[in-house]
Amino acid sequence: MKEIIYNDDNLVEDKIIKKQTKIRAVLISSKNKIILANYNGVYLFPGGGIEDGELKEDALKREIKQELGIEIFLENKKPSIVVKQLIKNYPDRKSNCNVDRVSTTYYYLIELNNYSINSEKISLTESEKSGNFITFLVDINNASSLILNNRTENPRNKYFAREALVVIQELQKICNREEKDFEIK
Repeated sequence: MKEIIYNDDNLVEDKIIKKQTKIRAVLISSKNKIILANYNGVYLFPGGGIEDGELKEDALKREIKQELGIEIFLENKKPSIVVKQLIKNYPDRKSNCNVDRVSTTYYYLIELNNYSINSEKISLTESEKSGNFITFLVDINNASSLILNNRTENPRNKYFAREALVVIQELQKICNREEKDFEIK
């Protein structure tokens, strides 16, 4: 598993109270197309938070079923990329305050060829509906420019964009066979 850590302000993780653990799916087709989502003006990969007591794999299955109407199978599948961001004064959506936060996101690489989106089975949360949550297929080589050219007013975009961009870079290495440490199964 590739681990990427951002800590621009040299925060001490043990002293940060606000901790968020998320899971996301990088669904990729044989033609190097990926599914991205846009939520509250921010581009990201489908997925979300892990509920109390929930296993990462169960959370990912729940989120993908909810957002894409797909039932995915993760037998013996482990995350391929983990991105940890230690952020000073993160603009927290729930508390409407700035807080120091540790955000850890586990990314699972999954072949899209085995699945197709079922819009009839999508069941977005009220927050996702009000945040105009949508998903779409994009060529991996165009995904970075889409994210970089995003002009949203959402103050959290810089953190989500940084994370999505580094995952796309890692995925491009895999697609170009530059890195053999892990593979999409």
